Amino acid sequence: GLGLDAELVRRVDALGRESGRRPGDLAFVATLARLLAAHGGRFEETLTILGRGRAAFALVANGDPYSYVGPLPIHVAPDARFELGLDLVAPTRLRMRQFPRVLFWLLARPSHTHVPWITHIHDADEIRIECDGPTPLQVDGEDLGDVTDAHFETERGVLNVLVG
Repeated sequence: GLGLDAELVRRVDALGRESGRRPGDLAFVATLARLLAAHGGRFEETLTILGRGRAAFALVANGDPYSYVGPLPIHVAPDARFELGLDLVAPTRLRMRQFPRVLFWLLARPSHTHVPWITHIHDADEIRIECDGPTPLQVDGEDLGDVTDAHFETERGVLNVLVG
């Protein structure tokens, strides 16, 4: 992800790791609350998704669920599948009053991919994003630093997975 979730990963990593383990879900929730407060509950357009428009932050996924809060799956990109391309979910802007609705969508009823103020791309081979300034980037929970542009790409049919 680019922006909000990457900043969250960075802040949680700054808390340190006891016994080599990342802090638990409660630390993530508390850190998210502090992050929202630091932004005044407002996330403005700071990214350009090439060919699609502006966004406050971007979440890119190749599978569902995106992550978990304890036993609860977070459905950022409910249509994402490992055998397909990439999915992107990116709100144009986000206000504090929208967070309860977004949390409901992510945890209980993933219908946010059909909301006009959320850009959704499904099954893409590549996604390019330009940032207005240095922006945190994370991939699979690892902070990759600040970037001014990002190019996400998938190559289909490269990996065969056998499940038995």
